[in-house]
Formats: sequence, C-alpha cells, structure tokens
Amino acid sequence: MKYLPYEHFYIDTQLKPNEVQKIMEKEISPRSNRFLDFGRSTKGTYFKGYVMNDEFQFEPDISGRNSFNPQIKGSISAYENGSRVIVKMTIHPGVWVFIGFAFFFLTITGLSILVSEMKKGQIGFPVFAPLLMLAFVYLLTTLCYKSESIPAKDKLTGLLKGEITYLK
Repeated sequence: MKYLPYEHFYIDTQLKPNEVQKIMEKEISPRSNRFLDFGRSTKGTYFKGYVMNDEFQFEPDISGRNSFNPQIKGSISAYENGSRVIVKMTIHPGVWVFIGFAFFFLTITGLSILVSEMKKGQIGFPVFAPLLMLAFVYLLTTLCYKSESIPAKDKLTGLLKGEITYLK
C-alpha cells in the first residue's frame, strides 16, 4: 500500500511508440501561459501539458484550480511487440512544500505541548490536538489526490489500450 500521494507504474500496450505519441498529442492540449487561467482548454482535451520526443508532462484539464490534481510525467519506449509507457504521478511540488511546513509546525507544536503537559504531571487532550490535525492533513491530501488520480490513470490506460503494472 502506498502511504504518500505518489505513484510509479508503467503501461504496456500493443501500439508502436509513434502511435502512442500521436494518441497522446491528440488528447493533450498546450498549457495556457496565463497565471490566472481558471478555464478548460478550448480544444476539449482531457489533459493539458506536452508530449514531445517520447517524453511527456501533463495534468488533467479541469475548470478552476485543484491543488491535488495529479502531475503526470513519463516517457515512451519500444517494448516487445509494442510500447512501454513509464508514468510517475504525484501532487504539485508547491503542495509538497506546504504539507512539509504543516507537518513541521504541527510536530513542533505537539512536542512543546507534550513537554509542558509532562511538567504539569498530567497529559490531557491538548497533546492529541496536533496529532489529530496531522492525521487530518494526511488523510485530506491522500484522499483528494486519489480521487483525482484514479480517473486520470483510467483515462490514460483507456487511450493507450494497455495494462498497468505498478513499480515499488
């Protein structure tokens, strides 16, 4: 079981590498250059990003903003009678930084509350509050990421008519 919002897998397909790239090019529209772009692509594609020279980087094309939208990177290579598409999916690096700060400050707060409660000679609910907040941040991140990554993975597998194999 994966404990972090990160997936590394490959998709084996009977399609040739150039066919895979053409299919992906049709379903991936370029990212907008505007910072405050809350709309979907006008091309009606499922993903936005790029695919070029057997490498790709994209994310699902949604309306609005979603910090837990999976960032998908990978490469296409020839394999047996078709292709192998190696995929890495994770959340945006900025979200990783935010979560790291949240975990750091909640851990420091929890330890300081624990020390002050131990000096009093009793351990009460305030010690558990930061732990509950840590659990909430973890669950929120993991569940929101999974709810967005599963449809993206299914769409990609369906486009390529392939089989997923997970890497450890």
